[in-house]
Amino acid sequence: MKSKIFLVFTLILFLVVFTTNLNASTTISTNINTGGSLTVSSTGIFAGNVGIGTTTPATSLSIVATPSTTSYVDGIATTIYPANLLSITDTTVSAVRNAGSLIDYIANPPSNPGAKRYYGQEVTLSTPSSNEQSMTSASLTGIFLNAYHQGSGSISNVTSLNGTATVSGSGNVVAVNGLSGTATVSGSGNVTSSANGLTGTVTFTGNGTKVTARGVFATLVNTGSGTITNLIGNDLTVVSTGGTITNLYGFRFDPLSSSSGTINNTYGFYVGDITSGTQANTPYSFYASDAGAYNYFAGNTGIGTTTPQTKLHVSSGASATTTVTVGELGLTTSKACVNMNRDDGNPASFFINAAGTIVVELNYCR
Repeated sequence: MKSKIFLVFTLILFLVVFTTNLNASTTISTNINTGGSLTVSSTGIFAGNVGIGTTTPATSLSIVATPSTTSYVDGIATTIYPANLLSITDTTVSAVRNAGSLIDYIANPPSNPGAKRYYGQEVTLSTPSSNEQSMTSASLTGIFLNAYHQGSGSISNVTSLNGTATVSGSGNVVAVNGLSGTATVSGSGNVTSSANGLTGTVTFTGNGTKVTARGVFATLVNTGSGTITNLIGNDLTVVSTGGTITNLYGFRFDPLSSSSGTINNTYGFYVGDITSGTQANTPYSFYASDAGAYNYFAGNTGIGTTTPQTKLHVSSGASATTTVTVGELGLTTSKACVNMNRDDGNPASFFINAAGTIVVELNYCR
């Protein structure tokens, strides 16, 4: 009984001292176990590790959350944690991020995890199916990040989203994605503008000089000694199993909107130097492998000249001999024939026979 009275007295004394000196410098060296709330209105200094939801914090701040629910997506169990698990607001802008991470989520899977998914951070934003309110002026964004540099000083990089996917172990990985996203449209509503797997906008409103502006920028770096079967800078696959697609574009650059300002040179598609390094075969700047497809050029096409004067202009330069090859050279089975129209619009063609004579026929080559 005496020990209980002493414990109650000690607790009352602590509450009195703590509440009356809350705004002063207070040092507590005794473990506190309480089921209530702890509020610090002044500066709080914790010399040791702090645990939220755990009595054995392993880092400066360890948070262990109890899953609220478990849902199943495609037969895979997905653990749902409470919303607003951690909120960090820095109003002093004095924190400096050095080596390490601000928040680390370490997943320790069991010895046989099975078909489970591990997320460093998962954010879900949804409207309930019962919501019938119009949201024509609103938008839903799963993750929205802003990076602002408003000072006058120089800065190296301003990046709103930066992530690294690293595989350094000896285990096999099916796919490694620096950035992965899926846009799914499965409802009965219409998509009046567009559905985009990845979208981004670069906007310049200042007067400063910009060296390079890129809508999409990616770099592939290979420094290992292993073999890469296919190294692809940009890979696009379109899968269509239903419905109607009016126009399918593998690559589209349209339209170019320029109401003011000056553009010196415009290249719809530009390929630079691709012959450097050691290559077993001569590279192709452009390769179209579908023999059943058409290749269409509406304007003049120049080969060896950047100023084509006709629909097809072939030149080796002002002081060089221009050579044009028609057919396969050195093969007796390959014959070259040229089709054209006569001045009255009727067909005509010509070829060179074995005797070296030009043969003109009043029909197209067969």
